Amino acid sequence: MLTKTKGKLLIAGSLAALVAGGSAWAQADTQKDTSAAAPTTCDGGVQKRSLSRTETIPVQAGESLVYSQVPGGAYTRTFTTAADQVRIQFSAEASLFGAQANNTGTDALGIDISLDGVRLPAVGDLAFALRPFEAHSVTVCRRVASGTHTVSVLWRVIDGGANNNVTARLDDATLDIQISE
Repeated sequence: MLTKTKGKLLIAGSLAALVAGGSAWAQADTQKDTSAAAPTTCDGGVQKRSLSRTETIPVQAGESLVYSQVPGGAYTRTFTTAADQVRIQFSAEASLFGAQANNTGTDALGIDISLDGVRLPAVGDLAFALRPFEAHSVTVCRRVASGTHTVSVLWRVIDGGANNNVTARLDDATLDIQISE
């Protein structure tokens, strides 16, 4: 799980797909947020709103050098709020096809969450899927100013070894936004 608050990020929980340092995955993706020196908390007050959207139609993508918006209605949400804390969780059945045997992160499906056009990436890289038919989630959190905000889910398929045809699929995805004081 990934949490962002007050300019810092927290990675915790069961994303076993995160690869140990030095992998070709980490070398292949140069967009990293190294601002978090230590884990922090993201404590909100009373919950004010809960927005959730699920998409059951699968979407697929091939290899890409850049992150792009995942197509489909569940992957973008616009809302208006006061100056509050926003917790965003994205979960999906994720599959990576065509990865090399014994894939340790060279080939991967990367997921990022964007809030108002600004990516809230993991510290290092977030490998959302390394094999077919996995289930994962990512959570980010931050304070926002009052106004209208847009959350989008971004993805990228990486062929770190550049030696096979790697594709990815997302299915049964849910974008869940919790707004607290």
